[in-house]
Amino acid sequence: MIRKLIASINLRSKIMIANIGLIVLMGAIVIGFVRTAVADKLLGEVQKRGISVSLDLADESINFLLADKLDQLQLLFESRRQRQPDIEYIFLADGRNAVSVHTFKDGFPSALKDTNTPKDLLKDYQLEQLEADGNRIIDVAVPLFRGEIGVLRVGISLRSINETVSRITGVLELIVLIVVIAAILAAVVLSNVITRPVYEFIRVTKGIGEGKREKVVMDRNDELGRLGAAFNNMIDDLNQTTISKNYFSSIISNMMDTLIVTDASGRIEVANKALLGLLGYSEKELCGKNIEIIDGDDPEKRAKGLRKLISSGSVFGEEKIYLAKDGTKIPVSQAASVMFGGQMSVSGIIYAAQDLRERKRSDKEKERMAQQLIESEKMSAIGRLSGGIAHDFNNLLTAIQGYVELLLIKTTQDNPIYPELHEIHQAAIRATSLTKRLLVFSRNKPFHAKLVNLNDSIANMKYMIERIIGENIKISTELQGDLMPVLVDEDNVTQILMNLSANAKDAMPSGGEITIRTENVKLNEEESLSIPGSSVGSFVRLSVEDTGSGIDGETLKHIFEPFFTTKATGKGTGLGLSVVYGIVKQHNGWINVYSTPDCGTIFKIYFPASEGVAATKEPVVPAESSAGARGKKILLVEDEKVVKDFAVKVLKKYGFQVVEASSKMEALEVFNRENGKFDLIFSDSVLPDGTGVELIEYIKASHPWIPVLLTSGYFDKKSQWDTVNKKEYRFVQKPYTIDALLKALDILLP
Repeated sequence: MIRKLIASINLRSKIMIANIGLIVLMGAIVIGFVRTAVADKLLGEVQKRGISVSLDLADESINFLLADKLDQLQLLFESRRQRQPDIEYIFLADGRNAVSVHTFKDGFPSALKDTNTPKDLLKDYQLEQLEADGNRIIDVAVPLFRGEIGVLRVGISLRSINETVSRITGVLELIVLIVVIAAILAAVVLSNVITRPVYEFIRVTKGIGEGKREKVVMDRNDELGRLGAAFNNMIDDLNQTTISKNYFSSIISNMMDTLIVTDASGRIEVANKALLGLLGYSEKELCGKNIEIIDGDDPEKRAKGLRKLISSGSVFGEEKIYLAKDGTKIPVSQAASVMFGGQMSVSGIIYAAQDLRERKRSDKEKERMAQQLIESEKMSAIGRLSGGIAHDFNNLLTAIQGYVELLLIKTTQDNPIYPELHEIHQAAIRATSLTKRLLVFSRNKPFHAKLVNLNDSIANMKYMIERIIGENIKISTELQGDLMPVLVDEDNVTQILMNLSANAKDAMPSGGEITIRTENVKLNEEESLSIPGSSVGSFVRLSVEDTGSGIDGETLKHIFEPFFTTKATGKGTGLGLSVVYGIVKQHNGWINVYSTPDCGTIFKIYFPASEGVAATKEPVVPAESSAGARGKKILLVEDEKVVKDFAVKVLKKYGFQVVEASSKMEALEVFNRENGKFDLIFSDSVLPDGTGVELIEYIKASHPWIPVLLTSGYFDKKSQWDTVNKKEYRFVQKPYTIDALLKALDILLP
């Protein structure tokens, strides 16, 4: 209940309540402390004065007692009480505890009647606190001649102490009240300063969900201002995307292939001109109708195909029959892709198809080769598009992720804004992972070999493989516990497992089982002769076995040939196993396949075993630059303003001097103007008027000792990755974290 109540309070109110509560608590603590300290100090002073007065009176009382002058002693007591108003009473008790002289006017107080004066009092005095008529009293007892002739009792009132403490408490309470009022005003101002940018982000984000394209109003120069600038750049990109969407809508409408978009229930929402022309319908006649109106398959086959499509997410090259308006059955090659909404629920399906009538009249071999080439070109175009998208997003993510890291470094975990910043940071990390996958798909990712335990790779991939192959196929693993590490590119191992699993799935349309095994293998010369393509040494064997339809002997001879496939037209490119073969060879291994029709297939892949320990993923912790690197001068060359601004801020934060440039020519002008007095060159690989490699080589021609650091969002001819790799230039991939950048600089600037 309390948690729900707290969650219902907005961020601004939480900040105000926290500040006010803290001030009130501190004020209460201060009041209590001061009140206690003052009371203790005043009490000590009263006790000292009471003891002094009592001892003086005791000395004088002895003389009067010895002279038996009790009336003069009475006058002495009353005179002393009049001079010191805080003396509540003075009385003398004889050895039998009978009061002989006292200053009480209204009779002996009841609070003192039960107080016996000890006859054996041996100390110089005795202190005791008493309560009389609602007044606290310090009672000082002084023995006369060790109590033999009596005891002198003096009562000092604490009423003045209480009044003083009450006055001080009142003043402190007034001060605390003033501070609380000031704190309320400060909390209002502070909460507005902190929360206004957050509410502005919420407002604009909500507007984006409603189709608006407003920008964040953020007139600030701090990290939130930089984040707002990056956010506004994203809005610009979204606006550009809208323009591109309209552009592509025009392309879709006029493309040669047919295209249909349906909602989750199968209702047609979009039908392009090619489809309308092929089937003889008007847009009005089709849109709003269920796709069954043009589907020539029987209901059972249609339902089975839909279940398969939803489970796999996409289907390519499926032969279908479309029904024209006049009842003509038109064979098409259809590709379909499921659009997923929130919580992975189906929001719609895209169908693209090609008319097969003309193709079916041509030679089957030409048809097969033509289709393969078309698919290859399509994948190449998608790959280029994916690489370009990844590059643009990597620039944006460098700034977004970096500024959020700066905010997290400056923000404590108990700050109310910390959870929101953490969520933004996690979203940026997930987006970074997505762009990396796009780079792998587009083949714009370099070969990065590291020591890997294949058991870990399989465990990480198992869930993804299960999603791809569907629920009717069981995945089991048999992994050797003490498996030796191998030096591989982990992304390539992922590609191998995905391709082999996809092949196994196609071989088991009615379901079955895939078994993945790992084991250490040591081959001597005799054993290597019995295994095709093998060599002597220690290896890790990765096996993928299925219980599918198997492969005949003739097909086995061509299984690794590019574009060779036994699948129906449009079902595959024939590149899956050839890619696997190439990856294995790239890792100095080999692959064998064993199969018998109707008895399943097993692929056995051998990777050379390595010494050492497999790499583990370390948590990312923001790093500090080394003391030696601080104060070094860096020439920063970056054409993307949002990335450049972020890099400048980080470098200056950690003590570097930074000079900026946005192009190759500007960088050379700055370099010459500064007479080459730089400790390091940090440049983007792709610049508007050239490349970072060209800039570095020009500078190193005259200043070969200057270290360089290059960066880019992808790896292709533009970034001259081959040259970077060959010359061993230090490289940090976008989007880079603060930690990655500082580590690279620490290596180059020891």
